[in-house]
Amino acid sequence: MILEIPSGDEYERSSVSLLNLSWNTAATLTRNLEAVNLREWDDDARTQAQYWERVQVDLGNAYTLVEQAQEFGLLAVSGGWGNV
Repeated sequence: MILEIPSGDEYERSSVSLLNLSWNTAATLTRNLEAVNLREWDDDARTQAQYWERVQVDLGNAYTLVEQAQEFGLLAVSGGWGNV
């Protein structure tokens, strides 16, 4: 027997939290790149391209968080899993 099914409000809070975590991940990756001032020494943008290739796993995880947040958002609108 399933007990303590999350309410719509709980799904909404989780959705917003996941979106914030995803945004923080993407923003941190961007800030890290800006902090090294690549424009001053990376003439051909090769280093920047390598950086974005190497952080693809982190970006993929952030995107997955967005998808999960959307699912939770839909559950929040519907009032929770018990009402789907």
